[in-house]
Amino acid sequence: MYMLGLQILNEGAKLTFIGRGRGSIVDLTTASESIVSRIHGWRVCDEAESSSDHQYITFRLQQRTVREQTNQITHKGWKVECDLSTQHMEAGLFLAQWTGDPNMFSTSANANQRVSAVEAAITMACDLAFKHIAPSHSGKPPAHWWNADIASKRKTCIAAKRAKTRCVTKLHLGLNRGQEEAVAVANSRYKEAKKCLKSIIAARKERFWK
Repeated sequence: MYMLGLQILNEGAKLTFIGRGRGSIVDLTTASESIVSRIHGWRVCDEAESSSDHQYITFRLQQRTVREQTNQITHKGWKVECDLSTQHMEAGLFLAQWTGDPNMFSTSANANQRVSAVEAAITMACDLAFKHIAPSHSGKPPAHWWNADIASKRKTCIAAKRAKTRCVTKLHLGLNRGQEEAVAVANSRYKEAKKCLKSIIAARKERFWK
């Protein structure tokens, strides 16, 4: 369960299954780490008739506050360049099938319902198999072709531009007399970094647009 990012909510030693004179705790309630803190009052409801060998299980799910909903940041995709975990992918597909609506794939389901079920299964599998792309804090989602290499090159380019700006500013203020060569070097480094950034972005876009 830990590998799937799930926590078991079962508490106490009450039996969840009673059949043929024997009982056991075979029914597990699991939840993702993001909502565990909002689940309260988990218990086995043995006073109600379930018409089954399995006992009812009840719990309360606390609603998120407005602040929590506002501050919630969701990821915008997956880092598909990372190594694929086939075990996690299979676990995600199994979990989607286990927790999803079984009627979605029946003959009575329409095309839209089946497409929604497949999308949900693929999303859950990818959530487990790939690392998430870090969310953007600027309010604008990152481009689909953006990756860590481009981010690193952009950081280098910005640093080179700032170094060039400092050299030029000092030269104009008379604080860097006789250092025209240093300004030229800083300018050359910035141009090279900018060229490299543009090149890697163009190559990345071309790969996705093919």
